[in-house]
Parts: sequence; C-alpha cells; structure tokens
Amino acid sequence: MTEKELIAKLVATPLVSSFLADAREGDLHDQDQSRRASAWAHWALNNLSELRGSGDRKYVALLLPGKFYDPRGTGPSLPPHAELPEWALDRSDSDFAMRLGQLGNTALFNWWLVPEVIALRRVLFSQAGPGVTGLVDAIAKHRSGLVTALSLLNKTVAAQWTVIEALQAAHPETLSAAFTDTFPTEEIARVFPPATDLRMEVHFEQKLAESSGVWCSRRVGAWRITLPGREGSIGVVTPRLTASSLFNDPMFKPETESASALLVRTLLLRRLTWRFLEGEVPDAVRPDGKKATYYLRAIVAKVGAKLPEASVESAVNFVQQHKDSHHAWGSLQGWAAGGHVITVSRNDFDAAFVRVASCLRRAETPDRSDINQVLPLAWDNKSRVVRVTYSHQRDEQ
Repeated sequence: MTEKELIAKLVATPLVSSFLADAREGDLHDQDQSRRASAWAHWALNNLSELRGSGDRKYVALLLPGKFYDPRGTGPSLPPHAELPEWALDRSDSDFAMRLGQLGNTALFNWWLVPEVIALRRVLFSQAGPGVTGLVDAIAKHRSGLVTALSLLNKTVAAQWTVIEALQAAHPETLSAAFTDTFPTEEIARVFPPATDLRMEVHFEQKLAESSGVWCSRRVGAWRITLPGREGSIGVVTPRLTASSLFNDPMFKPETESASALLVRTLLLRRLTWRFLEGEVPDAVRPDGKKATYYLRAIVAKVGAKLPEASVESAVNFVQQHKDSHHAWGSLQGWAAGGHVITVSRNDFDAAFVRVASCLRRAETPDRSDINQVLPLAWDNKSRVVRVTYSHQRDEQ
C-alpha cells in the first residue's frame, strides 16, 4: 500500500479524521502549545505507516525518528514505532493532537529500547476520554517559570553530577525509587500551585517500572499527568538520566520543551536535588505575564536568637539583578539612606559580589560568608541590629 493509499484509508477512521483538521506544518518546538499541537499532528500524518508484525499481522503505527539501540545485532528488525490500537483508531479523539504535542522532545530521541517505546505508546493513548486541553492551558500559563526553574535545576544537578553517577553505579535501587515514586499533589504544588485545586498527580508508567526494576533511572521515562476522578490524562516522556542528555544535547533544551514535559522534568530534578544533592530548589513558579519587582528590606534580629541571615536565593537574585558590584553598591547605599548604617566596607562588598557572581556562572552555591557580605548586617535608626535581605513581589505587566 502506498503512502497516499494509506492516508486515504486512515482519514476514514474516527481517530485520524478527528485530528486531520488540526494538522499544520510548523515548528515541533513551538512555545505556543496550540501551534505546537498542530505541528505534531502534521508530523504524525507524515509518519503513519502500515507494518507487519509477528504472525504476519498487519497494523498501523506511528514511526519514531530514532533507532533501537542494538549493539549485538539481535534486536527487532522493525524501526521504533507506536502502534495505533484498534480501539484508538475506532474512537474520535479531539485531544489527540494536543496530547501528542505534550509528549515532549524525547519522542524525537535517536536511540530506544523496546520497553521504552511500548511505554510511550501506553501513555500517549489514553482510554480515559477527552478533557486535556484545559489542563494543558493551565500548565502552559506557567511555562516561562518552568523554563527558568528547569534551567536552574540543570545547573545545580550538573555541578554535582558525580553524586548521581555514584548512585547509579552503587545504589541503583535508591535512585530508581526516587525516579518512580508517584508525585503526589502536595509535592507538585510546591512547584505548580494550581495542582492543589486540580488534585493533580504524576505517575511513572507502571509496566515500564516493573520491567526495568532497579534500572528505571537508566531508561527513557514515561509518565502520566492525571487528575483523579476526572477524565483525561497527559503522557510525557523524559530523557535518560545521563549528563549528555540532560545538559549537553540541544534536543532537551528547556526553551524548546513542551509545557507538560517541562513540569515533569522540573519535578524529577527537584526531587533528586532535594533528596540527594546540596542546593536550593525552585519556589513555586508564577503564571506567565507577571514580572518580579525586587526590593531591599531589613530583618530585625530577635533578642536571644541567632543573627538572621539572608537566603541563598535572596543573594542570587540580588547579584543577578545588578550588572556589577558598583551598581549593586549603589542600590545598597540608596536603601541605607533611609536610616541604616551598613556594616560592610566597600572593598569587602565588591570582592564578595564578584565571588558570588563567579559561583553562579559555574553553577555552584555561594559561600555563606560571601552571602553575609553581599547582604550584610546593618544598624537601624531604632538602635537595632538588622540583616539586609532582598525580596520580590509579582506585578501584572
């Protein structure tokens, strides 16, 4: 059967006819999730094929662009593909293009194992019914914040990657447990606050977890974003936990990722950082269309308590919001003019600022001593010792 004959046959099926009108040639990495869905629908139409499996069985499949990793030459003869189940072909699915677009860039990966491809098929084809578009829209409103959060986590994890490598080698069961444990609503909400009202959960694909065992962390991840008690789920695939995939491969740049894959990848790296590494984890991301307004303020030292210290995040924000130490010192002096005496010298401040900025470029955590110089102690007009810190609020653009 020729390609044209196959398409002519498939457009008569409820599934393909339901997303045919959405198909538009476009950027598979489009930041607009609706345009992204249309581009993936077009991609799907161009990658449908009829394959012949065991027992001479014919079936329709969506061809993936990569190859099976088969160094011994004993693997499957067919290319990686996601079979379209008969029940899926026989059902209209107005959300299919959107769900396909949310799979993430990993669907375009170069190398696959058979269990990974089967897991991708399971999470893509949901029998739970429609209702995905609204959920994608809710996640997409936070896309810019998720890009920033994942980029920061990539730097944190990359700087301590030897810790993850050691776990992979010596304690794979510990790392795989962190990889496959369900993300409950409470954990998701720390990054994505709407999860609470949505009762959102994220689940690793169960059969992939069972077949991979302690080696789950070495597999392409397959996940479902679900809303318990409601229809619809979003399937996501994520890159293997390797430095080359996570930090070096341009295919996995956060800026080009789908909104849903951004959320899952952020949750995963945040959990790994929280459990195994040192460093700050991102706060809850804010909806797109809002910008931060930063300001210096004082924390009063309480009687009998340890002198307060600014958080690492405050110091990072302070350094990042100022182009150099001269600019930052001017901000600090301007704030102090309101009735405070700063307890750090200009030379010590400049040197600490440079060291903190250097740490950020190297994806390292600044020393506490430098943070305490950049955001120093001060004496206020009520004769109290205070700590300078740097806060922010969000304003509508």
